[in-house]
Amino acid sequence: MMKFRGLRWILVTYLIGTSSARDYQCSLQENQLCIFRSVQLSSADQLNQVTFSSAGSSPRNVKFESSSMVSIPTAVFKKLSSVETFDGGNSGIKNLMSSTFMDASKLRELNLTNNKISLLRNDLFVGATKLNVLDFSQNSISEVQENAFNGLKQLKVLKLNNNQIANLSPNVFSKNTALEEVDLHGNSLSKLDDAQFAACSDLVALNVSHNALQKFDLRQFLRDWSVDSIDVSFNRLKAVSIPKNLRKLVASNNQIQMVESLGKDPSLIFLRLSHNKLTSVDQVPSFNKLITLDLSYNAIESFDFSSVTKYRNLILLKLDGNRISTITNSLTSDW
Repeated sequence: MMKFRGLRWILVTYLIGTSSARDYQCSLQENQLCIFRSVQLSSADQLNQVTFSSAGSSPRNVKFESSSMVSIPTAVFKKLSSVETFDGGNSGIKNLMSSTFMDASKLRELNLTNNKISLLRNDLFVGATKLNVLDFSQNSISEVQENAFNGLKQLKVLKLNNNQIANLSPNVFSKNTALEEVDLHGNSLSKLDDAQFAACSDLVALNVSHNALQKFDLRQFLRDWSVDSIDVSFNRLKAVSIPKNLRKLVASNNQIQMVESLGKDPSLIFLRLSHNKLTSVDQVPSFNKLITLDLSYNAIESFDFSSVTKYRNLILLKLDGNRISTITNSLTSDW
């Protein structure tokens, strides 16, 4: 998620001092990226004794490379008070303390992907009220407490994919009204509340694929403005209701036998229902704006060309992998 553009210089990290008091220092170049390399903080004592500094003005972007830390040292934000983007990916981080971000008042993007974090505790981000992007993908998160994201009124992108989350409080996102993109794929979710994202009025992209959902009510996304994309593939859904304002739905690899359209004049242009249990094209309602319809690998045994006339803008229809033995064209049967 964090991209540092215009990187022209490789920044050097220096370790200054004795083993009891460490000062990691980097040289800051004009792109304002500060890279700390080979930072080794394996105990709480080391976290408390370490300091960070940069030559010149305070950096806006901080990145850790080839490092191993049990947690994020609070000294980073205390000393480098202008940090807007923090990249601590692949650093072995296990714990995040409630005081970690107390001095991160300018932090906008936080990347902690591919670490060993197991818990997101309540009020974790106190002090970091300007956060726009959070990436916790590929950790070991099994618990997200109800008030973990308190105070993050400007949060737009949240990535929690590829973790071990089995449950989410119905109110966990209730105060994150600016959320635009949420990624929860690759977890162990068996249920999401019928109003799980009701407060997220700006949400345009949601991925909950590769979970164990047996039911997920899409009515909560029924609004007067469009939702770009929802992915519910690789779950255990038996039915899906498609709100009129949704433009793209990926619902492949479920057990879907029923498809419903919610509202008039649907906006749907892309629908993937492959690898389900549909027996007829007629089970898919009329979507006037639909361009792509994927019904491959279902249980369809017969097909009549008249069944697709209701899709006035359809360009691609996929039926491969079915058991179609009869193809008819009732449109010309009387000619």
